[in-house]
Parts: sequence; C-alpha cells; structure tokens
Amino acid sequence: MVPSRIVSVDAFPLTSNGKVDAKALKALAEQRPISVGPKVVRPAKTKVEKQLRSCWEKVLGVPVPSVDHEFFSLGGDSIKTVHLLNELMQNFDQPITLEQLYQNSNIKDQAEFFEKNQHKNGSVLVAFGEEDEAKPLLYMLHPVGGAVMCYHGLAQVLTDQVQLVGVAAAPDMSLNTVHDLAEYYSNEIIAHANSRDIMLGGWSMGGVLALDVARQLEVKGTSVSQTFTIDSWVSTDPEKEQQVSDGQLALGFVADFAGLADDNLESYTRLEAGWKESPKKVLSWARSEGYIPSDIGDELVSSRFDLFSRNYKALLGHKVVWPKSTLSIFTATAHCREMMGLAPLTEIWPNVSRVEKTVDADHFTIISQAATNGVVSSLRETCDEFLEER
Repeated sequence: MVPSRIVSVDAFPLTSNGKVDAKALKALAEQRPISVGPKVVRPAKTKVEKQLRSCWEKVLGVPVPSVDHEFFSLGGDSIKTVHLLNELMQNFDQPITLEQLYQNSNIKDQAEFFEKNQHKNGSVLVAFGEEDEAKPLLYMLHPVGGAVMCYHGLAQVLTDQVQLVGVAAAPDMSLNTVHDLAEYYSNEIIAHANSRDIMLGGWSMGGVLALDVARQLEVKGTSVSQTFTIDSWVSTDPEKEQQVSDGQLALGFVADFAGLADDNLESYTRLEAGWKESPKKVLSWARSEGYIPSDIGDELVSSRFDLFSRNYKALLGHKVVWPKSTLSIFTATAHCREMMGLAPLTEIWPNVSRVEKTVDADHFTIISQAATNGVVSSLRETCDEFLEER
C-alpha cells in the first residue's frame, strides 16, 4: 500500500503517559502545507483527455479540474492505481503497464502517450520527481510483485537529498533468475547514471536484487556507495529444487497483492498446507472473498500473477551474492505469514558484516509506514553521511 501523502515531523507529540498523541499528531499534519496542484488550471479539451478525465474521476471519486494534476496529489494510492490501469485497459486499445502509467502521471502526459500510440519510455527505470544531476542516485529495486509504486512515499521525503529511481520488473519472461534480472538492471543503471554517485536498495525481493546488482556493478567497474535491504527474504535451500505448487504461488500472490499478514487472510495456513487447486480457482476464491476487487479485469490479474510467479521462482533458486559496498539491513520485528521456501536474510546469513536495524513493523508496514517507523530517518542519516563525505 502506498500512502497518498506523507508529512515529516521533527518529533512525535506524546500524551502524559508517554504514548503517541494521535489527535495532536493529526492536527500537526493538517497544519503543514500541501501541494494544491498546478497554479494554472487547464481543463481537458481533446477527446482523449476527456475520456481520461472520466476514468480518473471514476477511480478517484473527485473532480479532476486540470490535465496537469498529478494522480497521487488527488488522493491516488497503489490500489487506486491498479483500478485506474484496469479502466484504461477497458477504454483504450493501446496497452499500458503500471510503470508506464507512473511515468505518465497526469492526464496531459497520458493523453500524449495514447495519441502517439507508442511507448513514451520503454525503460524499466521510473524516476520519481524532477531530474537533478547534482543529487546522488538511489535506485530502488522492485519487490516480488514487480511494481515500484511502493517507493512513492520514500521518494517524497528523501527528495531533498537524493534522486530516487525505481527499477521495475523486466517484462522479458526469459529473464528467470535473479542473476539474469540483475545483469539486465545493472546495464540499465550504468547507462542511466552517467557516472553519477550511486546507492542501491530494495524492499522484499528488491533487497536481494540490490545485492546482486551492486556486485555486478562493482565487477563492471561502477562503484556503489551504499546498499540497503528492507525486510528481504531469501531461499532456505537454493541448491534444492523447492516444491511449490502453482496454487500456492497464486495464494502468495493474493496475500502480496492485498498486503495481508496471515491473521488478515482467513484460512491462509490451511490453504497453503494442503490446497493444490489451480491458480484460476485460487484467484476466483480471492475475488469471492474480496481480496481482489471485482472490477479489476482477469487479463490484468493474470499478467501480474505471471510476473509474481517468475520472480518468486527466481528467488527460490538464488544464492545471495554479497557486494563490497557498505550494507544496511532493515528487518521487521513481526514476521507475516511464512513465505514458502524463504526466510529472513539475517537468519540465513547471520555473520555477514553489515549495519542492522530492527523496525517495529511487519513485512508490509515496514515500507508502507516507513515515514513513521524509523526507516526514513535512518535512510536520511545515511544519505547525510554520504553527502558530507562527497
């Protein structure tokens, strides 16, 4: 889940007994200025712009007065982005991916994308915010689901220090190992960075990819100053073929899609232990239970599941490669459901030299609530130290 807005505060207001004062915190947030959108309102004029505005307003539930408004500034989040993607797939013949949707994040840019009937940017790299060559680059690798919108909140609060660039999942399904994916991503990063300072990181599978990409960049003569992993899980036995059924993968996809821990997903343990149903039946069950919204089309769900399966299988067969760069590992205190064939990075590799930080969160809230659980403050400190040493 991606919050639609993050507010940075110097300290949490506390009650007399030392707990966070939720009411005071809310009032403090409301006092902070927020972006109200573009200064010049340019209403939709062309047929495509008006069609897009209709899709946006259906998903967001609010008027969209200007084609320059950004989706997230109007209350968009990761789930609403998937809903919007589904609407666009139903209303336009030209296909568009989640990453291309993010790269074209207002109606004006989306209209140009569809009117030209060609990909505006076929790269897996998704830049958050305006390009600033004076800032170091922080590349955040995608989690197992493949999308990078989970890093939107981080990009907002780190914008003064770094240029954050998401690395979305490669669509080429023949890249079916972590090493193959990392090789592809490292080449993309070298071409994009153009000799600028580089930091790497990632949540979940993204952390494992970041380690491999960092090592490959080092081998290719490109230095990496810092590498971060955020609650990353790795294979418990990469040398052994893991017996994970397609039905189990589908169930894992449902939990990942909805961002659910095992106590939120009824019957998860029972189903994981013995259900050998086809993915189609699992996904149908997920729709009936409301874990996958009914208005998100089968084609979109199927394509995201295929990507999830490719990435999960790649994780199961991967042995971690450690880079030479400084390593910081963030680990959640509360483990979510047991991930099939995977365990936390620190459990499998307990003796690797690193700076380790434990975060009071579960696998999903460690990234969705990064602004308040200590992850952002730690990243800020690391970025500040790096900037001072430049």
